[in-house]
Amino acid sequence: MSYAVANTAFYPRYDLLDPDFPKSPYPLLHRMRTEEPVFWFEPLNTWVVTRYEEVSSILKDPMRFSSRRADRMLQAQLPSDTPSGIRQTIAHVMSLAAMFSDPPVHTHLRSEANKGFSPRAMAPMAQRIQKVTDELISRMEGRGEMDGFLDFFEPFALTVIGDLMGVPREDQHLFIPWTQKTTKLLGGSKLTLEEAQASLRAFEEMNAYLAQALAERQRNPRDDMMSFLLAGYDPGRFPLEALAGMCSEIIGGANAPTGDTLGNALLACLSHPEELEKARHTPALWKTAVPELLRYDGPILFWSRLATEDVVLGGKRIRAGQMVYASLAGANRDPDVFPEPDQLDFSRPNAHKHVSFSFGPHHCIGAGLARMEMTIVFETLFRRLPGLRLAGPVQWREGSLTTRGPTRIPLVF
Repeated sequence: MSYAVANTAFYPRYDLLDPDFPKSPYPLLHRMRTEEPVFWFEPLNTWVVTRYEEVSSILKDPMRFSSRRADRMLQAQLPSDTPSGIRQTIAHVMSLAAMFSDPPVHTHLRSEANKGFSPRAMAPMAQRIQKVTDELISRMEGRGEMDGFLDFFEPFALTVIGDLMGVPREDQHLFIPWTQKTTKLLGGSKLTLEEAQASLRAFEEMNAYLAQALAERQRNPRDDMMSFLLAGYDPGRFPLEALAGMCSEIIGGANAPTGDTLGNALLACLSHPEELEKARHTPALWKTAVPELLRYDGPILFWSRLATEDVVLGGKRIRAGQMVYASLAGANRDPDVFPEPDQLDFSRPNAHKHVSFSFGPHHCIGAGLARMEMTIVFETLFRRLPGLRLAGPVQWREGSLTTRGPTRIPLVF
């Protein structure tokens, strides 16, 4: 039996680098999944996989699809004349994050991080989330208008994770530009050398801030997640620098993706008034609506892996050492798994099978927190602002292939 292999053909009909793609990705993802669910995308030297079966198999198999891919990602993203020392430095800083590690390093990092998201640690979070939600709505309530992202979702996401980690309110604003720049690097798109260096500085500044905060908590523990993580910290397993990188990943992973998740979900609700009315009349429905909102339009378009051996997927032979972009968004709209996938259905029985939080060892550590946030935010938002509606065009983030979310949501109420 013969298999297709990578070649140098360019697929203009699947131009993932089109600036308009993140604004409305699903028609193209549908075509890709129908016509060629596993294909070679020459501009980024990567395979792209869009069908649920293959995407889930990639995410569940860290042995054949490694997360230690930082250097290979940068080879495709950075200009060809980038000095090797700069690329290696950026790759090293990226590798401090658990998302770029494999067992046993990943296992050690996650075992520490899991403590911070244990039932005991999460017990007081519902009350904290409700408090932040009410505070933000109260600021806007008398205005009759707001930007859903800038006035609500961005400060909400940062305040919740910042308070949980123990970042003082007066310092939390520092993480907005840091996260914006690091997200650009992690976004998978082509970068200029200047953009990559700005992202590197943001990584270094954020990690340095958190390393100093961790060192201070070693001397004077507090009632926050950084102190909680340090309680069982063993420097013999990994250095404090790696723990700071993990804290950076937790904050970044709960900041930008949470804003994206809430923004995408809000727009889905507003564009499906029948489903929204069901949840408004039956607030308990929000708990079952959340998995469907995550399936319908989650924050991650693609997640990358590095093949460690030759693998056949969808009739195509992926060679060892080649990059693979698994489309979480494509898998979530696969009609073989989710009938009528382009329809938002709060009663969908298998919505929980979505892959928006990934699968396997890299399953999102903050998934429970994210579900809690969505449930509380939307129940409260539509209860307190019943006339909420769009007031103009939405703006979408540019320059990211892997993540998708609005940067402006004009609203009136």
